[in-house]
Amino acid sequence: MQTFGLSPDIVTYHTILDGYCKNGRIEEAIQLFESMEGIGISADVEMYNILIQGLTQTGKLEDARKLFIEIPKKGLMRSVVTYNTMLNGLFRKDIDKALQFLRKMRECEFAPSDSQLVRDECKSGKIQKLEDGLRCFDQLILERPLPSNSTFNHVLGSLSKIRCYTDVIKLYKKMSLVGVQPTAVTLNILINCWCQSGQVNHGFCLLGEILKRGYRPTVITFTALIKGLCLKEKIDSAFKVFGRMTQTGIQPDAYTYNTLIYGLCRSGEVARALQLKNNMVKWNCRANVVSYSMNIDTLCKGGLVDQAVVLFSEMLRDSNVVPNLVVYNSLINGLCNSGRLDEAKRVLDEMVSRGISADVITYNCIIDGHCGHGQWEEARRYFDEMLDRGVSPNIVTFSILIDSLCKDGMAKDAWGLLLNVAKRD
Repeated sequence: MQTFGLSPDIVTYHTILDGYCKNGRIEEAIQLFESMEGIGISADVEMYNILIQGLTQTGKLEDARKLFIEIPKKGLMRSVVTYNTMLNGLFRKDIDKALQFLRKMRECEFAPSDSQLVRDECKSGKIQKLEDGLRCFDQLILERPLPSNSTFNHVLGSLSKIRCYTDVIKLYKKMSLVGVQPTAVTLNILINCWCQSGQVNHGFCLLGEILKRGYRPTVITFTALIKGLCLKEKIDSAFKVFGRMTQTGIQPDAYTYNTLIYGLCRSGEVARALQLKNNMVKWNCRANVVSYSMNIDTLCKGGLVDQAVVLFSEMLRDSNVVPNLVVYNSLINGLCNSGRLDEAKRVLDEMVSRGISADVITYNCIIDGHCGHGQWEEARRYFDEMLDRGVSPNIVTFSILIDSLCKDGMAKDAWGLLLNVAKRD
């Protein structure tokens, strides 16, 4: 700009600063911000807000706090945006500091509504316990005017994620009593809760409610019902719902297919589960690691380890699927149970080479496999390796070892391990 005789003004700096922050180039944003003073351009509160938001989004809360403190020293007034930006950043990292900050906001009469705070808390994943959700719900019920139904949905959805299904149903009844009308999202959450609680009939009643209110059922609605039927091992009914869903033009997604695969595997119908995995492409769905994992686990538990190995190899060839610890543990367990210990070791080595660390379940499978086939020394080696790598043994680990020692006539060693368990407790 200066080459053409033009000087950047504050609007130019606003635009560039905002661009840097939105693209995560926070260091360049800071350098630009600091260079302004040298050319006689004073930052306004909006520029501070942009930079504070960029800093909080990249986890640099201390730097954001320093800028927040600097604003009045520059003769500027913090705005409600300034306070809310800091508050949102704190909620993502430290809820205690966020609540302290909120008290200061109230002193400055910049306090956001309880509903805004609840939304922020839900979106940042801070509701990890039932008590947190109930506290948020109570805040909303007392607010006047009542918050929007979408705000209540945030709380119900958060509690559903931590499996507080019966509590969600109770809270919905309270919502109805104070006049909060359910949306399609609300009803989908409730259908899921009823189905997960084993009350599929109530879920179907709510499907009727969705239609009665003029809402359109979605893949989420039908998948929740399918999951409920699979949990009750009503596989044929689950497939009928699946058929009804597709007939109405609703396309299943990978989660829908995985739910049906789960139901088939749970019922031991592995052939149908494998066929369903292969049919996913018909609806432009790709099998993911969950699809493979459930089938591999079922094959292994059914003693069909050769088929599991073939399926595992197919998964590795699929560039769209990244194997995880769960699928490796399933195959390692299947190989160990069938006495194919050398293959299990190779799979373990391959897993580690992919950067996936073995956990206590992995080691329990390997240790149990070696103990079950009389290879006590090798089992002990893996136990020592487990400790060296910082993986803590659990009661299952000790039970495997103690049982094996007793069977091999090494009661003294078993007693020593038992004392070790007692010390840990």
